[in-house]
Amino acid sequence: MPGRNPAPLGSAVIAALGAVVVVSAIVGTLGVGRGWLSRGPDIPRLPVPPVAQQAPEADPAEVGRVAVADPDGVVGFGPLMVQITAPAGASEMQVGTDPTFDTLGWLPVASSTSIEMRHGGAQQIFARFRSEPGAPPTAPAVAAVMVDSTIAFALSSAEGLHRPSWVRARSDEVTVVRIEAGRVERVGDGTSRLVGRTIDVSDLAAGRWAATAANGDLATIEAESVRVVSRPRGTGRDDGGGLVAAVVHDVEIRWAEPLRRGQQYRIAGPADLVEDVFHRHDPDRAVSPAIRVNQHGHHPADRLKVAYLISALTPAPAPPDGLAFRVVDDETGTVVHTGSAVRRPSADEIGRGDLTGAAVFELDYSAVDAEGRYRVCVDGIGCSEPVTVSNDVWAELVATVSRAMYHQRSGIALGPPHTPVARPRSHHPDDGATAVASTTSLLDVMLASPGDPFPLLIAGATAEAVPEAWGGHADAGDWDRRIQHLWYVRAAIEALAVGGERFTWDLNIPESGDTVPDLLDEALWSLDAFARLQHPDGAVPGGVESAAHPQPGATSWTDDLARYVYAPDPFSTYVFAGVAAQAAGAVEPYEPDRAATYDAAALAAMNWAETAPVPDGAAGLVAAQRAVAAAALLQRNGDPQWHAVFTAATTLDDQAVEHLSCANHGVCDAAWLYLGADTDVTQPALRAQIEAAVVTNADLVLAAADTTALGWTMEDPRAPLVWGNGFGGAPHTIGVLRAYLLTGDDRYRAAAERAAAVTLGANPTGTSFITGVGTEPVRYPLIVDAVNGGVPVWPGTPVYGPHSFGRLDDDSWVDTWVLGPSGVTPDAASSPFAWQWFDVSEVAMVNEFTVFQSHAAALHAFAVLAATARPTAGAEPVELVATPGVTNGES
Repeated sequence: MPGRNPAPLGSAVIAALGAVVVVSAIVGTLGVGRGWLSRGPDIPRLPVPPVAQQAPEADPAEVGRVAVADPDGVVGFGPLMVQITAPAGASEMQVGTDPTFDTLGWLPVASSTSIEMRHGGAQQIFARFRSEPGAPPTAPAVAAVMVDSTIAFALSSAEGLHRPSWVRARSDEVTVVRIEAGRVERVGDGTSRLVGRTIDVSDLAAGRWAATAANGDLATIEAESVRVVSRPRGTGRDDGGGLVAAVVHDVEIRWAEPLRRGQQYRIAGPADLVEDVFHRHDPDRAVSPAIRVNQHGHHPADRLKVAYLISALTPAPAPPDGLAFRVVDDETGTVVHTGSAVRRPSADEIGRGDLTGAAVFELDYSAVDAEGRYRVCVDGIGCSEPVTVSNDVWAELVATVSRAMYHQRSGIALGPPHTPVARPRSHHPDDGATAVASTTSLLDVMLASPGDPFPLLIAGATAEAVPEAWGGHADAGDWDRRIQHLWYVRAAIEALAVGGERFTWDLNIPESGDTVPDLLDEALWSLDAFARLQHPDGAVPGGVESAAHPQPGATSWTDDLARYVYAPDPFSTYVFAGVAAQAAGAVEPYEPDRAATYDAAALAAMNWAETAPVPDGAAGLVAAQRAVAAAALLQRNGDPQWHAVFTAATTLDDQAVEHLSCANHGVCDAAWLYLGADTDVTQPALRAQIEAAVVTNADLVLAAADTTALGWTMEDPRAPLVWGNGFGGAPHTIGVLRAYLLTGDDRYRAAAERAAAVTLGANPTGTSFITGVGTEPVRYPLIVDAVNGGVPVWPGTPVYGPHSFGRLDDDSWVDTWVLGPSGVTPDAASSPFAWQWFDVSEVAMVNEFTVFQSHAAALHAFAVLAATARPTAGAEPVELVATPGVTNGES
């Protein structure tokens, strides 16, 4: 079967319209539960592969070296000392966390330098050198560091009492003491260990808490009530299969009388458990856990900059309406803006009751438009963490998410000089990895949901080897690659169409330096994998799947599960045809011959799919992707035959179309691609109807978002709040941002900015749901190579976020086997939806991700925000480039 094509790897396949179908698709594809933790005896296997190829080492004589001075590689926020070894002849260097080097100035070569670390979690540091101004720079050198500002407190119990990580006020009457019980350490053989000691929550809640003035002038104040909110940060399994969990305990103390402002107190907790800690009660200036902000920041010209004042997850009175707030310059303390807090709705969020479980007040500081670092402060409560306002904010996220995709590559070794994450080559035929064809198609599996794909795939196995089944991008909890991954390719193409030259920088990937922008190069790693799988007659399989979920202790490079290539089907072939046609147009300015290859592959796929039989029950799924492919080909070559196919397949000529359900990449993508075709090959009346549908869909999304306390968006507000459908690492804004590009209406851009803020930390748990982004980013995503192989996590990975536990029959095991034993208080199912997120890799429904649900949606959101940000005074103006026939949103 020569000439096949690769498929994206996804744990969840949202491939149909309507909430019920969405749920079954998600559950069926994941095979959720603890399946990936158990080893089935009858699973087909391959011989244990040999040690795979390692990435070649970079020559320090050519690229130099960069290293973190801290011997443990774990640091806190603030200045970080970096050790530099420059190559011979270098006189200047650039050093920092920006892989594009756009934001890094040139410095004289030195043996060390200091850089400011403003983000937590996994970080990468890049350095490059040149001999003189104007000389070409070397390839980058790269190092890794973990930013963990409270690790010393978390590990204190390994040798003594628990030391509180911090003490912060919610008001004069309520103080929060954070205690972190250890850290989970990955051993690297599939097991973990806890460094530090656990805490019994009842000991914290029932023990005596008291505050005594440090100078002894005041009487001791006793706690009137104590409530503990306990949430795991990292879990694993020891060599006996027992649960290992590090838990963060927020002890919320309501004092019998108010603390005095400006007074320093000695706070004592339960004896023989927690060390005493000094705390100056300064609720007008100190950081408060009640104020949540976008931890990455805003562009100066963003239409909507908001923080939230969020009451505690405890029975307590809500703050009064109209509280005054101020925004202060973090460096000078100057007040730059004042305002009043405005209560957000929460009684009936998206028609599902109170999903937030706390009173939420909006603090709008959109008027702050100068670059800088600021804090948002509420009188009598406290201040936020610093908020950055910068022209580079959104573009930085585009680079971070795109570069994270490089680490998801299958069939290639990772390591220097491109990344400090060392991982042998995985699933490559030269290392003995094999796959065979199955007579089961991906469409067969989708129609069989719920259920897992493995029995069907195995039952359809043939003896036909498929050596081309390598490459593509893997998802989080497995190494399969499915056709839906090509929707990431579409997102990258759309990003370049909107952003033009803004995103043509190098990202330090193997293709850096060629003629194609790295943003597109990375995406094409998946398209090219599927192009290899394409049959000579044009048919395209739905991807590559293993015989089971990853087995305990296995890594991508030691995986011995049998692998299968799905049989071709019209759904998968139409998906490929549409994306290949788009890729031809995107690549043509850089590599015309490659564009011609994609053109031929797209036409061959389309011609095969047009004559392929459609299985019973699949008509809607197939027709949606047929319309998408026809619109892409119409946009690419203007052939009227594709207009006829489009009108025959689409539902967009139906006046009743309202929800475009953009997460499904069917009718929504078809609409957008049709509008991108030249006006002389489309019908004016149909264009007008589709434009109206784009706006109607966006208005429905905004109407639902306006009912939520935080303003988060869903591509289809009818979908269940499970497996990333609510808010998380990817703002669900494809539909509203397309409406913005079409109309220039600032309402849509503002909604996307608000949704992105929720993703980046402006939420009740104060979590940034993207690794390495923000002061409190996710640290334990479900990446099997990290869990089983000790591979370090990298920045830029968006995870699912909150999941509505108790809504699906398959998630009851989470409380029984993970959250309950780790001491979660209150339990997941009884907590409001916005609090149902836990930083543990074992709980896939919150900390997993897929290429198309997570990376594609995040890339699209941040790229459009970056491309359409109006530059401020002193910044270089940017000429925006929109999809042909579509305005760029600049009014």
